[in-house]
Amino acid sequence: DSPALSELTSQTLLGLWFDPGGLLAPLVAEPDVFLPAMIRAFRFELESIDDEPWVTGLLDELMRWPLQ
Repeated sequence: DSPALSELTSQTLLGLWFDPGGLLAPLVAEPDVFLPAMIRAFRFELESIDDEPWVTGLLDELMRWPLQ
């Protein structure tokens, strides 16, 4: 197993983008534009799944990320 594959499968998709030391974060050309857009898209998607039982755990995990 490659370390990159392990990292990709051990975090949420949002975590991969927002973790400054993560695999995908260095690929973001304009984080001041891209990351807020990701949050808006995530909020929109949450509207259709907010009653799913696993959403609470996901949100708890995301809230542990430090604000930068």
